[in-house]
Amino acid sequence: MPDGTLQQVLTHWRSTIQQGNEHYRLMAPGSLTQALSLFQDALLMADVLLEQWPDADVAMAAYVVSHHNLADTLLRMDEADEAATHLCVAHERLERLRDDFSQPVARRHAAERHLARTLAELERFAHHHGGLLLARRMSEHLLAQQMPRGVLH
Repeated sequence: MPDGTLQQVLTHWRSTIQQGNEHYRLMAPGSLTQALSLFQDALLMADVLLEQWPDADVAMAAYVVSHHNLADTLLRMDEADEAATHLCVAHERLERLRDDFSQPVARRHAAERHLARTLAELERFAHHHGGLLLARRMSEHLLAQQMPRGVLH
């Protein structure tokens, strides 16, 4: 993807996050549903940025913010399981990037810096919602990553 197109993705991501935040703050009916939709769109853009944006810190920040905004919104909607999943997915993906020696050193270091934030959010969630739920979600996610596709037991 050309740099100009990636810049447009980043600009659109920022706008989408801002709109989502505005809906999140509203107490009007349907505002959380709208915020959730916007944050889901932002996550799709953040996935593209994470794979292609040359500044790893910016890309990882977009990715983490997208997952954490989704988690916060889901918590307000009483969907703690789904919120935990978003927190776990963000943390686990950054761990994989940090531990992938085929990645440039700067990218691996950026992942390490952003892992501090994802870990803090996981700890906050465990404190407020219980570590058992979080542990279950993390193990389910990790098992799903390890299972070969198309294998039935």
